[in-house]
Amino acid sequence: MKAPRIKLMEVCGTHTMAIARAGIRRLLPNSIELISGPGCPVCVTSQSDIDRAIEIARVKNV
Repeated sequence: MKAPRIKLMEVCGTHTMAIARAGIRRLLPNSIELISGPGCPVCVTSQSDIDRAIEIARVKNV
């Protein structure tokens, strides 16, 4: 029976680098594909968006 194809997204560039450095990618079977994602939410989020999220989080009953 053929193994199903599995796609895993690396969300953070640091994860991508760690996977490459540790040689994990070459240890995975061909049925598992690693896809680089959009970037770390912390790295791609503007300071103003983070500040606004903190403001909203401080509102009671939200």
